[in-house]
Amino acid sequence: MAVLHALALAGLRAVLEFGTARELGRTLRLWAKMKARTHDEDLATLAADLIDQGLMHLAVRLARAEVARYERAKSLYLLARCLDASSQRPDKLEALDVFRRTCDRAAHEGEALIECAARVHVVRLLCSEAHTSMQAVAEAARFDRRYVRGADALFVDSVLLRSPSRFVRAAALASLTELAERDPSHREQAVRTGLQHAEARGDALSAVEAERLVALLRCWPSERPLDEAVLARVEAQRRRAGELESRGEAATALIEEARRLASSDREAAISYLREARARSKDRASGQSDRAR
Repeated sequence: MAVLHALALAGLRAVLEFGTARELGRTLRLWAKMKARTHDEDLATLAADLIDQGLMHLAVRLARAEVARYERAKSLYLLARCLDASSQRPDKLEALDVFRRTCDRAAHEGEALIECAARVHVVRLLCSEAHTSMQAVAEAARFDRRYVRGADALFVDSVLLRSPSRFVRAAALASLTELAERDPSHREQAVRTGLQHAEARGDALSAVEAERLVALLRCWPSERPLDEAVLARVEAQRRRAGELESRGEAATALIEEARRLASSDREAAISYLREARARSKDRASGQSDRAR
């Protein structure tokens, strides 16, 4: 049986390279009817050769035949990669759908590495369209981080930094710190990603993000010190973010207290708010004087 499958695979390669369109169609239909046996590495190599030659349509036909022959996470992943190699928009849209099917199938089969690889492509394709960019953030949050490594981890964290949640963004910065600590080859890029995020957020950088960013900066290679101006700017952002959040928490407490008083005594509530506003201005003025 092994010899028969090896001959069938060799015949398939020969028809793909030298056969006519009619012979190719007949061979692929026969391939799809063969009994289940995995040829993942051989088919992946053959598909890659076809793509390198610019024959994306043949690679897609080959992958479709393999899915029809024996559908599983690996065959779906091969089809998705072949579709993704195409420059045609319909193929890209189908690739996104097949990558998602691959994630579901891989989770069912317990193929964690394939699920992770397919989900990276799902996030990448979602990021390529402006109207699906927030879907990319939601998809990135679904990763099992035990299986995300290197450049993939860097990419996923950079997507999570777009989240509207400061806690998700802070977690992404913490993940970048872990990556920088364990993977020297991506250390510099991890730190630069964090710095770019701080630059983009500006005064909107939250205190919890600033704390994570300070920890990330400690991973920068000691033999190549960062510009002192960069460090000073980050530290200033951290202090300002902490002050703003403290004021925000104080303001929330004042509002809640005013609501409580208003429910029983309107005049007392108004008086309390006036006094609280005055105290808040005095506090802000004092913090401004200290900052100077």
